[in-house]
Amino acid sequence: MYAKLIDSYPQFAPNPIIINGRALGNPPAEIYLEQGWLPVRYTEPPAAEVGWHYEESWAEESGEIVQGWELVRDPDDISADEAIDIILGGAT
Repeated sequence: MYAKLIDSYPQFAPNPIIINGRALGNPPAEIYLEQGWLPVRYTEPPAAEVGWHYEESWAEESGEIVQGWELVRDPDDISADEAIDIILGGAT
């Protein structure tokens, strides 16, 4: 799988890819690389402790786009009524 990193998220290469007005289905890696597409490497998220979770992040490293993980604290549990108050700016 090949992609370009745009706005910190991979935009995956099309298949077929259009080169000089010609559609190439399942092109070899060299074609994608010549067009600026990079291989994508997925990774497993680490285990998170209770109250925390990992969110996906992406970075270009050593000629490939690598999936990374950022540790994020879980939002506090709130009731549906509290959520509505937050959304409506306390209008309820």
